[in-house]
Parts: sequence; C-alpha cells; structure tokens
Amino acid sequence: MRRLIANEEVTLNGMAGDPHLWPNHQTPDYVAEQSATLAGEAELLFGRVTYELMHAAWANQSPPTLIGEVMTRARKYVVSGTQTLPAWNNTALLSGDPRRRVHDLKASTGPDLVLLGSLTLLRGLLDAGLVDELHLSVHPLLRGEGPALPLSRTLDAFTLTSHRAYEGGMARVVLTRRTSA
Repeated sequence: MRRLIANEEVTLNGMAGDPHLWPNHQTPDYVAEQSATLAGEAELLFGRVTYELMHAAWANQSPPTLIGEVMTRARKYVVSGTQTLPAWNNTALLSGDPRRRVHDLKASTGPDLVLLGSLTLLRGLLDAGLVDELHLSVHPLLRGEGPALPLSRTLDAFTLTSHRAYEGGMARVVLTRRTSA
C-alpha cells in the first residue's frame, strides 16, 4: 500500500491558509530539501482550490523553475466535485466520495502520494485515518486569523520522527502515524 504524506506550511500558532502571502523565511537549504522531496517518485494529491492555485503559479512559468518543472512533470490527482479543471500535464480528476477515492488510490500500485495544502481535504483524510505522515514546515510567525491546520483531534495518532531547524527561523517537523499493535 502506498503512503499518504501531507506536506503543509504552518505558523507557530497553527494557522495554515495562504502561505504564499507570508513573509519569506525560506533559506536555500530548505528550498533544496523541498525541491528534492517533490522531485522524487511521489505523485501529488490536491483539493480543487489548491490545484487551481498551484496551476496558476507553476504551470506556465517563464522562465521555468525547478519546482515548476517538477510540478508539471509529476502525476497529479485532484479531488473535486466539479467536472472541469484547468488543463495541466498528467492530471486526473477524482470525483465521488473523497475518502473512498483516496483509500482506493492508496491501495493501488505506485509511488507514495503527497498532499499539498488542501486543508478541507486534509481534514477528511485525517478523520478517516488515511494520512500516514505529516511533514510540517513551521514558519516563525503568528497569525491571528485564517484557517488552522486541522490537527486537534488526530495528533495522538502520530509520533514525532524527525525535526530540523533552519537558519531563517523555519523548522521542519515530521510526524508518523503510530501503527496498531
């Protein structure tokens, strides 16, 4: 079975919406690690809103960047109730019950799946126990408003497996789902 890895940007107080609007604390070593993660064999999973934001940001960059090339080349799955999406290489629409569709996708043969953003989808997948790892990029700032990362009911199911601090003040935290004994 494939693993589902949720890769999320979050503030110190757990806010997760619109990280592209936050001050940039990303250092070259952080960007290199993120690029390497995305450049691997994993396939990408999005909710519709995040997919549309990513498409607008990365699909037609000029000149193309490494991340833009990786995002365009990667296999992408979009969970959505709509039947129309902006066209982007290697994209498949997953309609119907999101939990069932992601469960079936995890059970299929292939590389790991990486969920980027997509907080509404993440909430449902966490509640269903479908997320195997949480990769949290913690930004050194506090936000008083916006959507929060939906972890309050599910964190007990995870254990800290690695962490790293970066010079710019960011930290990377990896939490892995505990296995049942």
